[in-house]
Amino acid sequence: MRAIAPQFWVYLALLACESTPDRTAPMTNPAGASSSGAELAPASPPFLPAPPAESKTAAEEPSSRTFWVNPDSEAARAALRLQPTQPREAGWLRQLAEQPTAVWFTPAETNPLAAAQRLAQSVAGTDRYAVAVIAALPKKDCARFSTPGLAPQAYRSWLESLVQGLGETPTYWILEPEALLLTGCLTADEVKERMSLLAESILVLKKNPKAQVYMDVGFPGWLSVDEAVQRLLTAGVLAGDGFAINVGQYHWTEDCIRYGQEISQRLGGKSFVIDTSRNGKGPVSREAWCNPKSRAIGQTPQAPTGIKGLDAYLWLKKPGDSDGSCNGGPAAGQWWEAKAIELMRNAVYPD
Repeated sequence: MRAIAPQFWVYLALLACESTPDRTAPMTNPAGASSSGAELAPASPPFLPAPPAESKTAAEEPSSRTFWVNPDSEAARAALRLQPTQPREAGWLRQLAEQPTAVWFTPAETNPLAAAQRLAQSVAGTDRYAVAVIAALPKKDCARFSTPGLAPQAYRSWLESLVQGLGETPTYWILEPEALLLTGCLTADEVKERMSLLAESILVLKKNPKAQVYMDVGFPGWLSVDEAVQRLLTAGVLAGDGFAINVGQYHWTEDCIRYGQEISQRLGGKSFVIDTSRNGKGPVSREAWCNPKSRAIGQTPQAPTGIKGLDAYLWLKKPGDSDGSCNGGPAAGQWWEAKAIELMRNAVYPD
C-alpha cells in the first residue's frame, strides 16, 4: 500500500468544495481503494511515496518553489464549457487546470523568439518558475508519431532564440525526452552529432542564471543504470543541474525514485526530477505506450520533495495531451478532452 500525504487530503478537499456544486464532487487519488455500491464514493487524494531511508535535511533543501499555471489552458476552457451540463467532469477539469504543467517547445513553433517572450511575459511578476520541455532534435523520436526534428544548424538557431526570448525568467528546462533512448534509427555519426547537440544545448540554456536544466534519461526498465550514466555523461549532463525520469510515461513514482537515486550516486550526486502527470496506476508495456487506456493522474507537482536527490515532482506531459494518432487519439500534442476526463475518473474511482 502506498503512503498517503495528509496535506493533499486538505488541498484537494478544498479544491472540490470550491469547484463543484455538490458534496459528491471527487477528490483525486492515483492509488486509492475501489468503491462499491450504486453511488461510488470518492477515493483518497494523490499519494506521496514514503521517503527512502536517506532523506535530505532541511539545510540541504532548496527553498520552496512554486510553478507557473496557465490560466487559459485547454482544461480551464473545457471546464467552463462543461459546467452547465456536466458539472462533475467540469470539476475534475478545473482541478487539472489548477495544476502547473509544462510548456512544450517543438519544431511546430516556427517563431521560438516570440513564443518564449510570451511565456516570459506570462511568468513575469508571479514569483514562479516556468516549466518547459524542448523536443526538437533531428530524428528526435525515430519517426514515430510526433513531428520531425530540426536540422542541426537550424536547431542551434532555434534554441538560441528560445533562450533570448525567455531572458532571465526562472525556468525548469527538460531537455529532449527520449533523445538518449531512441537512437536505433541513427548512424554512428548521427549519434555523435546528437550527443554533441545535447551538450551544446545545456550550455546555451545555462546562459540564463535562473535556469535549471535536466536531461531526460527515460525510465526504469529501459536503460540499465550503467548505460544511463554512460549516455548522460557523453551528452554533457555534468554541465547542467541533473536529469529527468518518466517523461510522458507511467512508471510508479517509487520505482523512479530508486532508479534516479542509483544514477545520481554514479554522477556525484546530480539531482533529478520525475514526471508524475499520468503514473497514478503504474506502468504499461513498452508496446502500449501510445494513449494507453485505464491510466490515472499521479502525484501533484511539488518542490522541494524532502527526498534525497529528487528536486521536484513535475507534470511534464499535460494530462489530456495526446501521444499521437493511435488508440483513437488526435495528433501528438493535441488536446484530447475525453482522455483528460478519463485520467481524472480513474484517479477518483480506481478499479
